[in-house]
Amino acid sequence: MQALKTGWLYSVLAAVCTLFTAFQAGAQPADFPNKPINIVTPYAPGGTDLAIRHYTDSIMAGSQQWRFVIDYKQGAGGAVAMGHVAKSAPDGYTLFVSSTTLLLLDLMEEKLAHQEKDFDPVYLLTSSPQLVVTHQLVPVGNMKEFVAYAKANPGKLNWGMVGNAGIQRMVVEYMQDLYGIKMALIPYKGTGTIGPAILSGEITATFQAPRNLLAGIKAGKIRALAHSGKPGFIIPELPDVRSIGESGVPAFENFGWIALHAPAGTPVAIRTRINRLFNDAMKTPEVIKRFRATGDTPGGGTIEDFEKYMDVQRVRWHSTAKRLGIKLTP
Repeated sequence: MQALKTGWLYSVLAAVCTLFTAFQAGAQPADFPNKPINIVTPYAPGGTDLAIRHYTDSIMAGSQQWRFVIDYKQGAGGAVAMGHVAKSAPDGYTLFVSSTTLLLLDLMEEKLAHQEKDFDPVYLLTSSPQLVVTHQLVPVGNMKEFVAYAKANPGKLNWGMVGNAGIQRMVVEYMQDLYGIKMALIPYKGTGTIGPAILSGEITATFQAPRNLLAGIKAGKIRALAHSGKPGFIIPELPDVRSIGESGVPAFENFGWIALHAPAGTPVAIRTRINRLFNDAMKTPEVIKRFRATGDTPGGGTIEDFEKYMDVQRVRWHSTAKRLGIKLTP
């Protein structure tokens, strides 16, 4: 009889352990989602959010269950949005719009309250070549002429970038070192504010995703010199714009990416479900058409694919910061 009791007790404990393990591994509520999912972005409207809406508009049009709200929380170099998401419940209902900047947080001179470890990856929304563009009054027509002009006129060009502590700061510092040029760096709150700045001539050059610049390029107000993709890559809406490496200057490749992260501890099952939902949306004709129209390149892939991608990016930019002695300030 004692043996039977002992065996029963072990069975109960084993069942409890199995349930606990399943919970730890990320079991999701059967009715997820049963309310809107908040997508928190540190960027101003009219830029990065356009790429997010490619997916969410399509998903919501095809489903009554999935609802998304884009929540703009700017300030402190992204720290406001980051802090809000990091403190949110890890239940899948709050997501953070991230970029390569997330991988640079531990390079800050003043450490922020939250770091990369406070977030779990969900989905790579887009990974696109960026455009080097100038205002129409800058007397250059390609990258070779741009570099020559910048060398002959030190300090005459200025460069608009998002913030002073993110990937755009790293990219322009890298480019200045690569080409031996020097420009005044002007930080802005988001990509949505840089577009009007270069259209008005407030800044003379910038490096942005095509979606932020297409209208100005087609109107002849700004000039696309090159893109930062691989040789042979063509942006459908700008077929005459070639890569930097095909423009008569040393090659430089960079793919600007934006993605979704969740608060650390968000169950894998929930993150995987969201990942698959966005992957399915990416393959629809409507989303493909939207990406083509804005010149963006869709991301996609599994969570594991995204983690490997981030590992490569982290090594690249950390080594660049160390080599050039770049110190980032929030």
